[in-house]
Amino acid sequence: MKHNSWVPSLFFLLLFFFSPQLWSQNREETIQIEWVKPIHVEINPDQIIEVLYFNGAVPSAQFPTLPSCNLTIELDNNYSKLDYRIKNMEMTPLTQEEAALIPDLFRPEELDVKLRTASTRYKDYAVLSFVPIVFQSNTPQKITSIQIEVIPSLPFLKKKYKGGGNSVLATGNWYKIETYQSGIHKVTYDDLVTLGISNAPFASSQIALFGNGGNMLPEANRANQFLELVENAIFVNDGGDGTFGPGDYFLFYGIGMHGWRYSPLSQRFYHQFNIYSEKTYYFITIDPGIGEKKRITSVDYSSLTPNITTNHFTYYDFYEKDKINFTESGKFWVDEPFDAQLTKRYTFQTPTHNGEPARITIAAASNNTQVSSFTITVNGAHFATMPLSRNTNTHAFYDSQTYSINQITSPLRIDLTYNKPYPSAAAYLDYIEIQMGAVLNMYTSQVPFCNVNTIGEGNITRFQIGNSNLATQVWDITNPYEPQKVVGELNNNQFSFNSNTEELKYFIAFNGNQYYTVKNIGRVPNQNLIGSSDVDLIIISHPNFKSEAERLAKFRQENDGLTSVIVTPEQVYNEFSSGKLDPTAIRNYMRAVYLKTNQAYPSYLLLIGRPSYDYRGIIDGTELFIPNYQSEGSFDEGGLAANDDYYALLDENEGEYCEGLLDIGVGRFPVSTVHQTKICVDKSINYSTTTDLTQENPSLISNLGDWRNVITFVGDHGDHHFHMITADDGAKKIAQNYPHFNIDKIYNEASQVVSYAGGQRYPESTKAINSRMNRGSLIFTYAGHGGINGWSKARILELSDITKWKNKYNQPLMINLTCSFGWIDKKAISPSELIFINDQGGAAAMLTTTRAAYMGANYTFCTRMFNNSLTNSSNQPITIGEFNIAAKNSVGGALHGTNMYVLLGDPTMKLVLPQYEIATDSIIIDATHQPTDTIKALDKVIVKGRITDHDGSTLTQFNGTLFPSVYDKKINTVTLLNDPASEDPPFEFELQNNILFKGNVSVINGYFEFNFVVPKDINYAFGPGKISYYARTSQSDAKGYTDQFYIGGFSSNPIIDENGPEIQIFLNDEKFVSGGISNPNPTLIVKLKDENGINTTGNGIGHDIIAIIDQQNDQQIVLNDFYQTEKDSSNSGIIRYPLEGLSVGDHTIKVRAWDIANNVSENSINFSVVSDEKLQLDHVLNYPNPFTTHTSFFFEHNQAGETFEILIQIFTISGKLVKTISDTQYLPGNRSEKLDWNGLDDFGDKIAKGTYIYKLSVKNSKGEKAEKFEKIVIL
Repeated sequence: MKHNSWVPSLFFLLLFFFSPQLWSQNREETIQIEWVKPIHVEINPDQIIEVLYFNGAVPSAQFPTLPSCNLTIELDNNYSKLDYRIKNMEMTPLTQEEAALIPDLFRPEELDVKLRTASTRYKDYAVLSFVPIVFQSNTPQKITSIQIEVIPSLPFLKKKYKGGGNSVLATGNWYKIETYQSGIHKVTYDDLVTLGISNAPFASSQIALFGNGGNMLPEANRANQFLELVENAIFVNDGGDGTFGPGDYFLFYGIGMHGWRYSPLSQRFYHQFNIYSEKTYYFITIDPGIGEKKRITSVDYSSLTPNITTNHFTYYDFYEKDKINFTESGKFWVDEPFDAQLTKRYTFQTPTHNGEPARITIAAASNNTQVSSFTITVNGAHFATMPLSRNTNTHAFYDSQTYSINQITSPLRIDLTYNKPYPSAAAYLDYIEIQMGAVLNMYTSQVPFCNVNTIGEGNITRFQIGNSNLATQVWDITNPYEPQKVVGELNNNQFSFNSNTEELKYFIAFNGNQYYTVKNIGRVPNQNLIGSSDVDLIIISHPNFKSEAERLAKFRQENDGLTSVIVTPEQVYNEFSSGKLDPTAIRNYMRAVYLKTNQAYPSYLLLIGRPSYDYRGIIDGTELFIPNYQSEGSFDEGGLAANDDYYALLDENEGEYCEGLLDIGVGRFPVSTVHQTKICVDKSINYSTTTDLTQENPSLISNLGDWRNVITFVGDHGDHHFHMITADDGAKKIAQNYPHFNIDKIYNEASQVVSYAGGQRYPESTKAINSRMNRGSLIFTYAGHGGINGWSKARILELSDITKWKNKYNQPLMINLTCSFGWIDKKAISPSELIFINDQGGAAAMLTTTRAAYMGANYTFCTRMFNNSLTNSSNQPITIGEFNIAAKNSVGGALHGTNMYVLLGDPTMKLVLPQYEIATDSIIIDATHQPTDTIKALDKVIVKGRITDHDGSTLTQFNGTLFPSVYDKKINTVTLLNDPASEDPPFEFELQNNILFKGNVSVINGYFEFNFVVPKDINYAFGPGKISYYARTSQSDAKGYTDQFYIGGFSSNPIIDENGPEIQIFLNDEKFVSGGISNPNPTLIVKLKDENGINTTGNGIGHDIIAIIDQQNDQQIVLNDFYQTEKDSSNSGIIRYPLEGLSVGDHTIKVRAWDIANNVSENSINFSVVSDEKLQLDHVLNYPNPFTTHTSFFFEHNQAGETFEILIQIFTISGKLVKTISDTQYLPGNRSEKLDWNGLDDFGDKIAKGTYIYKLSVKNSKGEKAEKFEKIVIL
């Protein structure tokens, strides 16, 4: 059964974030622009720039250092033409400092509004963008208010799917051939035999050739002429007998790798270098019934009367070689540098020049910080000097010059000499283009030609080709898929023919004595991607990872009812890009399905395989499994983009420059090995499945936990608090839309900075980040500086932190509003990959940056993202694919400000929002037995409530556990003045994180009741408190909250308590005894009990639950947040806290705790840390010893969390073995379970009294072994 509930849920999301008014007439929009002081943008760790900014700005696509205003308006149709009118505009001059930040090339005297249409499923929009700065009398003005009228016209007919129901490759026998250049190709009978098509003659009428040529596919959807393989016309030479056998062949016109674009305005040709592939492929079949068996036909224009006669043509050629990519990103590559070799020669074999002025264009880049130049020599004579600009970018500056030349002789030799200004300077050639008028003759065996001077209304041109003979043919290749043989006449070695040239016509002349050959690739298995179109999820997986893809697809079918299909990249290329690698093939595959199903499918695309910016493997060691989209390229890291959004832009008016609104949810597993793929699939399945964890860790119950009620925001320091503002305003959106969430805020400037030799650090931020990751958070967002080494210049998160996370069953959706944290298409592994491809935890999915991100755009992205809905119209959690769509489209889609973000993860994975609701029925003061709206210090409070569905009906079948957390009032917190030189005032933000009580309560038939005593350490001012609820059964969970009560004041009936709490301390498990051994990374376990409860508020100075190691009072560990009450108890509980990096040797731990009446207790333990690298045993003993009829053996070890094979052998003093005892034990701590012995030997006989020796042998799961001997006495 097909499942497509995604479509209405997307519709709901779009309504949520756009909230537009439908309109079919002109629409006026008034926009207020709130300018703020300039902000700093980190292009890379060594380049930080200052840019202009206003609230809600995103970087301009054309001028990335300028702010752009974007507006999205819903339309009633998909209009092909939109116009606008500016009605009112208010401006104010920029300050001198602000004006200095405007690029030199930006000098508009009128406002330039970019207006385009964009679409999502069933919805159409107008998208406006403009930089709100104009120059008046050469003075820059910033716009503060503007009224724009949008004028739609010319409704655009939506494109319908024109292909067949199935791919031509679905049936029959298919064979693939390869070439690389444009021209007439010859395929012989022997070629077909080698391919395996046939080993005997066959009917020549059955040959069919399919292929779309080797040019790059157009990015713009509207420019893609074909979405599937097209049949090509061929000329068959079978000797006239209708049988294709030995000596026979067929000819076809093949389109090579590189294309040309003609500009009528400049009458110039511009080459289009294929950056994706160096090969062109075609497909052959001889099966009847497949294709039309198209053949080359003849066309005779001899009856037309020419008004132009020419023996000239327009010749064009180019040189370009790609060797270097400055930024390891984008489509821009250059040749090897002019460095050691300063002069290089480039030779062109040209036809005879006709004397008209010709053009030579040279494009190059240079890194010199001084003005330099190329000296250009043409055929040995000095021709020109090309200036190379001073480099103001990170890597290089680009220059292009076009020169006119009056005479060209063949061969054309162009020498470039780099005038190197200083030793480290270098220049790099991008390309050389030549265009000239040439004499039309058969100067080589194949002559492609056209003539731009013949174009004109009503023009009929007679072309005359010199040096021809009886074998000369001309094909009209204006439609290269169906060439036509042109009928002409031969007189005096001149072949002449007529043709209509109202538009530019392309031809190729050849003499039949030299054709291009093809390389045989082999048979192509049948495939039918477009035939399997009605599916929710399309998985494109590298073949190496297909079995894991199948496992995930099966799970999504069984768990979510999602239909899916799994295909390989090669299958996509075969069907949608004629066999060659081209990212647009993937987009066109999605688009073909989208159009064929009338936009109903697909809903999701998952890419399984790592991308690379190096599509062709130019750099040694490049691995490319599935490509991503790369922006045009740059000489700075700023302004670059690499993403998978391109594959989600499926409507007619989208695609070019990766612009448009996302129509499907796209995710990626950036994997290189099967093992990595298994980790990702396991992660997706585990996240979506309720998992019983008692076998893995007795302290856990399942992956259902109150971490699902937590959303975390981390804000970096500096930049006038901008990153903290970004995080905090995102948190405010969550608090407004989803008040049941508990928001954890970790802001650098809220903790003390510490100076180290390597720079300033915020150790409390690092500790809080690692602690929260290990405890769990539904969504974890970071805003700030970052890169390949982690977060923040203060290194609050480093790679070493990531590898220590142990949060396998409570992983967040992590959002990184930072720079280049997920550069997944470079050779080096990015931090995002380290987090995502982590079998011990990390993140379940990530929305992360592949390139530098601008913090202004990050602010807009963050606040709009968290203003979106996390549930659909059926109150079901959205998938992370839908989350990404809503987030991107809320800022105008795949635009410059967000096009560096990529989703790592399974896009069909739903956020694990709790399924049901929790209602509060009553809050009662125990002393009065009366409901109350105010609770006070030392009041005993009873809370009653129930689990409900979304309609409020009680779920009487819900039997499980409730975890309530009672919070004190919100408090206003200000950051510290860590930088005395800063002119910024402290940043103020709101917190509600003081927990008064954290319970563990039974839910019976949907109802619950719990009690607690309000601690003495509350804020006595009155204000709204909050009870946050999380409840779970073995298979479902629920969420809820109430803030309909006040906290403050002191009870009129306080409890009386003068005794401090009881404290027990253990390491790793509760078998630990003081004086025992431990591994370097133990779990600290503290059991607390008090008559009225434990104080965990953190309000009272010095009243935290703390642990102190080795009497280091200045490094106290606060344990409040780790305290969890025991089931149905308000006065006892347990703490589990992971300790890390304890040194080998003797240590002490002291724990201090307070009860709710502020009575204090302390306890301590001694222990020895031994290295866990090599298995060691300690405290080997038996008790009692001596014994008569029963004793038990014990030991300690240094590898907590291991499974051990244990062997005890008991010997007489003379060495005779009398008893063997064996067992297998999983030991979460460092102390063994007991092994009992009744004093009998292996035959069941009582052993004689006396002294014996026993050997304890212990082997771990890695095969490591340790032994120890001890004495035992039997009485």
